[in-house]
Amino acid sequence: MSSANYVRPDPLTFKVIRKSTSRESEEIREKVRECWKENLDYWKKGEKGKALNLTADCIVNEIKEEIRLYHKELEIGKSYDVPFVILPADTRFPGFLNSIGDHMITTSAFAVSVALSMYDKGLLGDVIYPFLGNNSCDREILRGFIRLAALLHDLGKMPPCNHAERSYEYVKNIFREDGELAEALALTASRHHYGRYTSQDRRPSNILELIVAFADKVSSSSRSIVFRETDLNSGKDSMMNFLRRARGFKEIGYNIGSDEDLKRIEDLIRDGHVEEDEDFSGVRTYGFLDKDENASLRVNSRLVNAERELIGEKGEGKLVSMYFFEIPSIKSYVSRGTSLKVYAGYSLLIDYLNHEISRRIQEKVGPECVISDEGGSVLAITPSTFKTEEILTGVLDPEKGELRFFKYRDFKEDFLLSEFFLGPKEVWEGWGEKSPYLRDSVRSFGSLVSKFLSHASSSEIKPSSELGKERRIPINNTCKECKMNLRRKEIYAVRVS
Repeated sequence: MSSANYVRPDPLTFKVIRKSTSRESEEIREKVRECWKENLDYWKKGEKGKALNLTADCIVNEIKEEIRLYHKELEIGKSYDVPFVILPADTRFPGFLNSIGDHMITTSAFAVSVALSMYDKGLLGDVIYPFLGNNSCDREILRGFIRLAALLHDLGKMPPCNHAERSYEYVKNIFREDGELAEALALTASRHHYGRYTSQDRRPSNILELIVAFADKVSSSSRSIVFRETDLNSGKDSMMNFLRRARGFKEIGYNIGSDEDLKRIEDLIRDGHVEEDEDFSGVRTYGFLDKDENASLRVNSRLVNAERELIGEKGEGKLVSMYFFEIPSIKSYVSRGTSLKVYAGYSLLIDYLNHEISRRIQEKVGPECVISDEGGSVLAITPSTFKTEEILTGVLDPEKGELRFFKYRDFKEDFLLSEFFLGPKEVWEGWGEKSPYLRDSVRSFGSLVSKFLSHASSSEIKPSSELGKERRIPINNTCKECKMNLRRKEIYAVRVS
């Protein structure tokens, strides 16, 4: 194992709170092993789906807790054990801004969404591994299996060189209590590269391995740093300054890629072109910043056609969605109150509703799929087959199909996998001579989210028949705050608006 020092600068401040070494990689493997051991008894008792999904939940929750502690560390300066956050997803510039934990979560979110969509549509074909079910694949086992394979695909890092081979060995060892499971997970996790520089025995050989490979590629878009400059020279200056700062880390002993790779990046910035394959072993720019607007489409052509390859002759279709739920106009609800206690009550109720929707998505798909569940709304990545009515069952009034006392909005939209990498399809072409810095800041996951939220915000607001009515509530059923506004001796009238 390499003893090199690695660095993962904060993507907002470019500051480094701590270096990382091979020790952080070892800690991550130890934590994954503990998550499996905690749930191994479920596996032995035959509750295989439960064992796999609880193990995946444990890993995701550990990453999310470390992200919280990392930001706390930035605020108060106290050090915490956060290997998932300080170890970079890639040592090579500019990938070192993305943490291994972030990359694990996003890869799993895309992989499980694709796999469940294909399962629900009957497109997975024959069962690949016997333990996935008898004659027909068990959905919960599949969900847990693909989540774990995606979460652990880069377990062999650091360093990036030969990490797929190490991922195979590490995953196989962690799940050693069941040889069949260990081998299947190890293969599915490690075969996540498909470029011409990847040996044939390390390329995806079945549908589940290909799903993880595509999810890995989509997730890697978060490593691309592009300055939104309408002027080409301004963009070059900003990127060159960024490269100089990165080289400063190399000068003091951190591994951020070879001198040759950094020189290729510099040539790209200066000349606007670099020759590379999708899985070129050194530079990973994926066609970004190339003066040819079609370079990214060519370099990532297999991802662009992912749905066709996954679904085959059974037709084209979109396999991944984004889902949005919100209680609109929160201020209008809070303003009904006459004191801080009432404000807090409305806020807590809205917060509860949002977290209940979030919890249900996490249970049906995975906690890694929820992007946000704060601020009065929920945003998540889901399978295209995701049924919103199932999520809302028990939350809505069963007779009226509405949310009592609150208006709400929920919206789902399907997208191509490549759109999460290259942005909305309508912005892929037509850039002409415009700055590639402007172009590639628009061809991004952030632009896809902006498009989706724009569509969501203009979608229908579902009303509540309770709004605007005057209801009479027995005094014993009201809170202390309402009793203080008593209008009658025994009955309190409240207008819901």
